[in-house]
Amino acid sequence: SQMWHMLIHRGKPDLKITLHDFDANEVEGHANWEANYLFSLTNRKVNNRISATFQFEDGKIIKHDDEFDFHRWAKMAFGWKGQLLGGTKFFQNKIRKTARRNLKKWIEQNK
Repeated sequence: SQMWHMLIHRGKPDLKITLHDFDANEVEGHANWEANYLFSLTNRKVNNRISATFQFEDGKIIKHDDEFDFHRWAKMAFGWKGQLLGGTKFFQNKIRKTARRNLKKWIEQNK
């Protein structure tokens, strides 16, 4: 997906992805993985531990969901501001809105 292209491009050269375990069949799958990178907005180191679930159809991923501790991520990415605000819906929604805006801009620039 375009989101992955954007994240990998922005993470260079510091992005390191580690797959810890996975399990899958023809219909669904699950993986635990970890991303280490510099968060571009604040230039702070982030270690994000992610649990992913997948749904497959005809050998392709049709649904992919990632779950992670947002408050933990916010503390690493934003320091004391993330520590203070990372657990609030307002902050989480602002980050999601910014990510969607950045993805839209990325897609437009990389057609």
